[in-house]
Amino acid sequence: MNLCKVVCFTVLLLVAVTQAKKDRKCRRTDSAMRKKQSAEGSRYVKVVCKGKDLTTLNSDFLYETVIGPPPRTQDSSLTSGGIVHDAPMEITPIYHVTLENSHIKNVQDGAFNAVPTLEVLNLKSNELSEIKRRTFEGLKLLKDLKLDRNQISSIEPSSFGQMRKLKYVTFSENLLQELNYFTFQGLKESNHLNIEYNNISILNAGSFAAMPQLENLYLSYNKISRLDGGILAGLRNLKYLFLSGNNIETILNGTFKGNPKLEMLDLSNNLLTEITVKTFEGLLYIKRLSLRNNDLSYIEDGAFQGMPLLNELDLSHNALTTISRGWFWGLINLQYFQIVSNEIEETAMLPKEDDKFQSLVGALRMLCRMRGLHFADMKGNGIYDMIQRLEIEDTGFDLKDSDKHSCIF
Repeated sequence: MNLCKVVCFTVLLLVAVTQAKKDRKCRRTDSAMRKKQSAEGSRYVKVVCKGKDLTTLNSDFLYETVIGPPPRTQDSSLTSGGIVHDAPMEITPIYHVTLENSHIKNVQDGAFNAVPTLEVLNLKSNELSEIKRRTFEGLKLLKDLKLDRNQISSIEPSSFGQMRKLKYVTFSENLLQELNYFTFQGLKESNHLNIEYNNISILNAGSFAAMPQLENLYLSYNKISRLDGGILAGLRNLKYLFLSGNNIETILNGTFKGNPKLEMLDLSNNLLTEITVKTFEGLLYIKRLSLRNNDLSYIEDGAFQGMPLLNELDLSHNALTTISRGWFWGLINLQYFQIVSNEIEETAMLPKEDDKFQSLVGALRMLCRMRGLHFADMKGNGIYDMIQRLEIEDTGFDLKDSDKHSCIF
């Protein structure tokens, strides 16, 4: 019986040791085996190392574990002494390294000089607290950098100074609090930046001015309270801007005048109370605008008039008490309009003779049969009860007949 226990224990221990050795290894994929080659026809290797316990990432680890010992072959040439020498073969370049969830707290200065051919670096889910000037030294060819889910609270100026080819950068779920011009200095070619779910409350003027090619900017779920033109200065190529889940109360006039190519703007889940004709000035190419779940109680007539390409407008879950014809001036391409669960019911219950009631009827008359409109969702506003009181002569068509218009009550 005791012998059986000893044997079983030994077997389990061997299995555990074998598995541990296996876990310490990195998975390598040769692009030639997968028939994936660069434009120049070069072979590349992708290395994935997950779940390591590194603490400090240094060049020794990269040489020994990621790159591996260089393969050698027998050289046919002979020395003068007639001795045959082993000569190193050409090492296949490493283009992709993943070190996700490896408990990395520090990166040794110059560690990545060991992998100068690297194009993709994934350091997600580690314990990095800062990015220093020499952290990414040597990565002149890097195109994609993932630093999500760390504890990064500071970035030294010029940390990205050598990374002239970097296109895609993600810093979501870190502890950044403040950005300025020097934070991303050097990223002249980057077109994608994700810094959602940080603690950013201070955006200094020109915070992104060092990134003139930026097209996608994700700033959702931070602590931003106001926007002005200086913050977005230099972003003339910006197309998609996500600011949901902040504390934005104020948007200064002309904030977006320097972003003429913006197509998508998400300002949902903020604290905005009003929109004026100056708020979105300059957004000639905007197609999608979300103001969902703010505290809006006032929208000035003509506020969206300078948006001829707008096809989606979401005003749901605000404190609006009416719908105005002036909101739709110039919106010749509007296809989807949502104003679900506002406070329009108090206007809809007024006597038919009341001016505010008549203004709301006029807006429905215009909106519900707007050319090109696919639907206007107005549920949760008491408008269904309102239209039961209306006659065809009030609107020019039967609002009770859903086949006659595009509104949903």
